[in-house]
Amino acid sequence: MIKRLHLENFGRFQNKTFDFAPVTIFYGPNEAGKTTLFDALTDVISSPKASTTLGKILTGRYGKDRLVTPEPKEELFKISPEDFLNFFAIRAGSISLEIDKNSEWMNKVKASLFSGGIDPQMIMSELKNIMESKGRNSLKGEAKRLEDDLKSLLGEKKEYEDTRAGCLADENRIADEENRMVKDAKEIAALDANQKELEKILDQQNLLREEKILKNILSSITEIFNKKEEQEKYSRYDSATLNNLRKIEAELAQKKSEQDKIITHEEVNLRELSVSKNEKKLNEEKKSKSDSDRVLAEFLRNTLADRGKLVSTITRRVWRKPFLATAGFFIIAGIIVFFMAGQNPLFPAIALAAALVCTAFSSSHKTEEDSSKLDDAIKLAIGRWYEKTGEKLTASYDGVMTSLNLAIGRSDITAEEYKRASDRVINLEERAADLAVQKIKAGNEIDALQRRLRSLLDEARIPNVSDYAIQLDRKKNIDSQYNELQDKIKNTITEHGASSLKELKDIVEQKKSEIDRKITTTELPSQEIRATENRLRDVKARLEELGPKNIENTGNLKQDIGLIRGRLQGLPEKIAVCENSIKKNENRLEEINREMRAAEIAHNLFSSLSEDSDDMLEQLSGEIGSIFSSLTEDMRSIDMKSYSEDNIDVSDVKGEKRQIKHLSDGTKDAFLFAARLCLARKSMEGDSGAILVLDEPFLALDRLRTNRALTLLKEFRGETSWQIILLTKDIELSNEAKSVFGSEARVYELS
Repeated sequence: MIKRLHLENFGRFQNKTFDFAPVTIFYGPNEAGKTTLFDALTDVISSPKASTTLGKILTGRYGKDRLVTPEPKEELFKISPEDFLNFFAIRAGSISLEIDKNSEWMNKVKASLFSGGIDPQMIMSELKNIMESKGRNSLKGEAKRLEDDLKSLLGEKKEYEDTRAGCLADENRIADEENRMVKDAKEIAALDANQKELEKILDQQNLLREEKILKNILSSITEIFNKKEEQEKYSRYDSATLNNLRKIEAELAQKKSEQDKIITHEEVNLRELSVSKNEKKLNEEKKSKSDSDRVLAEFLRNTLADRGKLVSTITRRVWRKPFLATAGFFIIAGIIVFFMAGQNPLFPAIALAAALVCTAFSSSHKTEEDSSKLDDAIKLAIGRWYEKTGEKLTASYDGVMTSLNLAIGRSDITAEEYKRASDRVINLEERAADLAVQKIKAGNEIDALQRRLRSLLDEARIPNVSDYAIQLDRKKNIDSQYNELQDKIKNTITEHGASSLKELKDIVEQKKSEIDRKITTTELPSQEIRATENRLRDVKARLEELGPKNIENTGNLKQDIGLIRGRLQGLPEKIAVCENSIKKNENRLEEINREMRAAEIAHNLFSSLSEDSDDMLEQLSGEIGSIFSSLTEDMRSIDMKSYSEDNIDVSDVKGEKRQIKHLSDGTKDAFLFAARLCLARKSMEGDSGAILVLDEPFLALDRLRTNRALTLLKEFRGETSWQIILLTKDIELSNEAKSVFGSEARVYELS
């Protein structure tokens, strides 16, 4: 695996270092350096000679002084240029297989198997005769005779062995008894030693327990002295002072609460006073205006008050127009008839009389009031009121009088509101002064209580009442502990015959010193001590069981040994003769069986040689088809007739077989990608240090197949641990690859 690659004087990279991950992605536009990186990887992995075609291409592009240095060098994956470009480098525009060479290599291997003029069919015939012949001089005939002899020898051997087995069983029984007795003797010795060791351990633990008790007594004595000193330290704290402090603290809290309430009332009162002053000012302005309006309203009302003086009675003639019109009609009609009747004067005279009668009835006298002065006075009042107030009054006597009376009434209301606002301001000012006095008084009382509280706390050298309570609780706890220790140590003083704590301390220290000299080990956990006691009890019980039994069995064994040795005399020699004869027959049978098996294996080998190539192609087709189907997500079958693209058929989406050249570009590239991946893996099976380089491998694939190809590469990476390097100008492919490989991937953006 490449961890770091340093390029110096290599194309556009003059002094550039890239850190590589398990999956490294280089993204950038055209001419950003992706091809240069591919050539650098080719130079590092395959190291082409300068005289080869690839070496000349690299020298022509980058010169002889190009330098690419990988890290680490010693573990770097190396492979020939042809194999690297054919299997481990998948590039856009050259995604094809050169497998004709593989076919030629396979033919050479097969040819080497049959070189030297050997006829496989003749060998198979001879081997078949060897396996099937049953004549007396054949392998099968000899094997039959040997099997009959073996059967007789095995029967004889069995009789001897049965006799020996009985003796050996008795001998083994005696040996077991001897071994058991020896074992018991050893066990008894070990148990004795173990008993002494366990008793020693328990004695030491008893001493340690006694030492621990003495340590606890000394610790209690020291603690009593310490508690006494602590009692003196806390002697200045008492419950009465604490109660007094708490009482002062409660009074202080109450006074502060009262002060807060006074401050709150004062703030509310000041806000109300400010609002009331604003209201008083507004009412004062309203009152001034309404007073001015009232003066005018009263004046105007007085000018209109005596209505009778402003209205007079007059009499005048009133003409009735219909009668005048009728008189005119009679005159005109008389004139017309006069001329039409030959100027007869009778007709005009009649018409004139009728006209005079109508004229007499057309006039009458009418008496009415004259209110022009009143109207003028009303207009004058309306004009002056509008000029003064801007308010338009109703143009009638009643309307004007009503509006003037309302103005006078509003003046009375405004005066009353102003008086109420003034009274409220006075009340709030008096309350503000009273609250200020109360606040000062509360502040003085709080200061006095704080000084008193501080004085008591300073006297006790405590910052606050809570700490005083804590210290008093500690004092009570210390007093309780001191009393408990005193009660506890009284019995100890009596047990050790001491008359005081000091004398008890001297006695205990002397005893502890004597025990310390005897202790040679460390204290064990209580559980381990109990286990040791149990082991000691088990050891003693086992010793009581083994002692008498071991003495009784020793005499019985000596008598049985003599009887068994007489029965075994001469048997080993007879059995040895039988075994030698059996061994010879078995060896010859084994040779015959080996020859028969070898002939069968050789026959099967030569008969299957012609089928190996087809089996290999079928297996390879299945593996490539499995990878190809993962890309298309439907089952695709592969039929490889030879190691040549022209002789490979691939099923399309409808299941019909097609040659590779007749497939679509995307399907063809997907198949060739699967084939390259499979062949690369098979060529480096089990090698986790290989490197796979992909340069725009998915140009002809759609997004769905590209995603499947990336998923397939992730699975391939997980199964092989190969390093994968991807070069692309497609930012979507770069992002998708980063998403698929996750934390294993590192992305470089080339510009």
